[in-house]
Amino acid sequence: MSNASESVFCVDEFWNEKVFNDNSSGLPTFTDCFQHTALAGLPCLFFWILSPVLFVQLRISNGPVLPWTTLMSIKSVLTIILICDRLFVIAWTIGQSFLDDHVEPIVNYAYPCLQLVTLVGLWIAKNECRRQGIRSSGVLFCTWLLFVIMGLPEFYAWIKLGTEPATTAQLDTARYVAYLVWYPICLLQLFAFCWSDPTGWKSKYNDPDSPEESASFLNRQSFWWFNVMVALGKKKPLEFSDLFNLKPEMTAKVMDEGWEKMWNEAMKDYRRKQRTFNDSKAYVSLADSQTPLLNTKKSSYGSTVNVNAPSDSEKPAPPSIVWRLFLLCKWDFLGGTFVKVWSDILQFANPILLNQLISFTEDPNAPWWQGISFAVGIFLASELRSIFLNNYFYCMFRAGVRIQSILTTAVYRKTLRLSNSARRDKTVGEIVNLMAIDVERFQMITPQVQQYWSSPFQIILALTLLWQTVGAAAFSGVAIMLLVIPVNFTVSIVVKKWQVMQMRLKDERVKMTNEVLNGIKVVKLYAWEPRCWPKSTRFVARKWPLFEGRR
Repeated sequence: MSNASESVFCVDEFWNEKVFNDNSSGLPTFTDCFQHTALAGLPCLFFWILSPVLFVQLRISNGPVLPWTTLMSIKSVLTIILICDRLFVIAWTIGQSFLDDHVEPIVNYAYPCLQLVTLVGLWIAKNECRRQGIRSSGVLFCTWLLFVIMGLPEFYAWIKLGTEPATTAQLDTARYVAYLVWYPICLLQLFAFCWSDPTGWKSKYNDPDSPEESASFLNRQSFWWFNVMVALGKKKPLEFSDLFNLKPEMTAKVMDEGWEKMWNEAMKDYRRKQRTFNDSKAYVSLADSQTPLLNTKKSSYGSTVNVNAPSDSEKPAPPSIVWRLFLLCKWDFLGGTFVKVWSDILQFANPILLNQLISFTEDPNAPWWQGISFAVGIFLASELRSIFLNNYFYCMFRAGVRIQSILTTAVYRKTLRLSNSARRDKTVGEIVNLMAIDVERFQMITPQVQQYWSSPFQIILALTLLWQTVGAAAFSGVAIMLLVIPVNFTVSIVVKKWQVMQMRLKDERVKMTNEVLNGIKVVKLYAWEPRCWPKSTRFVARKWPLFEGRR
């Protein structure tokens, strides 16, 4: 930005480095241009960028309409007061420009208008959340949190300007009073959004509802709502009656209905494509045997019909189960991806801040507030990473449990529909093994799926920091990793081969055990136990070498 454009948009410069190198006892203050552009615009930009996320939450929410309560009325009244405050600032700026013949910079018109539009959007969004039954919104809470954090430097600057006798005469009283009203109201609004809105209705079941449904956004991030169960488990062993009701979207009935609807549509489309493919092959075979050799069209010199048989590669593929599972749990996966990105970034914030803190201790002329800022930054980075990482595992384990429940229900329904001929190929033990063990592996592997992109991302960040610290020596670590990749690939192939062999032996053992149990009367009658026992132990003896890493 040139100096000419700065003089039109802002009175002072955007960034003043000299203020932060001052060794005076007081805290530094940002320039007015920086306060009214970057700090004032960041909360507004955050809200409008994440407004599509809030819109999706409103679309998929099916909760009852929340009643007007005292807490909700307080939130609405505080928002209206802030809207009036911004209207006053805009009117005052216009009055100074026209009545006093004073040229105001553009930023004095821009930032209050932007805040005014954002406040109106926040008020509308809160009312829509009430209509859709959303008791606490993370987007709204984080927006108010940013208003408080980003407004603190300007609040400190106004307090410092109004309390020092040397600057009191230059004080713009109207803007001073307007901001002294604005910032405390933002604090009160943030405190009000720390609590969720009550519903005014109770569950139709006798079991207690999950506290997670009534927990606020801040409560959910800290998992404070689970303290009730922990306290109860400390007093006595937990029983089934002590458990909370599942959230409606986590029940097997709701998830199975969504799966059946999506899978039936996919199978219907697959059968339609399969019929089209079969009809095309039948038409080609008919044309090859019955079509005349000469064509009546003058433009052709060969056969009358130019029909190519569809190849096997054009055969429609069956619908993907994994893709349908992702579509059912896509919001859990996307939410987990978002928090995982920030968790990986904050993982490398502590080394950077620690390096700055060490440099601060080596510089005797560094201001005291820099050391405090670095220490607070290290603490906040660690806490935020812990919050993001815990929420990542919560989202992914939640998706894993949903996938496990869907697949278990689907396999169980399939067993009820098996014909007699198909039932002979699968024993009861194999079916139970499929539902109890194999399906559980989907639940166990789901939290690790994100490592396919997270691990390369962390490696790139680590190598970038190493390059900035040690230079070209960082490539020695890269070379070692590249050399280890073939070894890891070979080991993974061998382990996978052993796992397949192990599962085959397990299926054979379960099948034989099921046959023995079905014919236990005959075994006892003819005293065949000595002959059956070696066959059972033979599978165990063949599995031990696989566990020991040998064939």
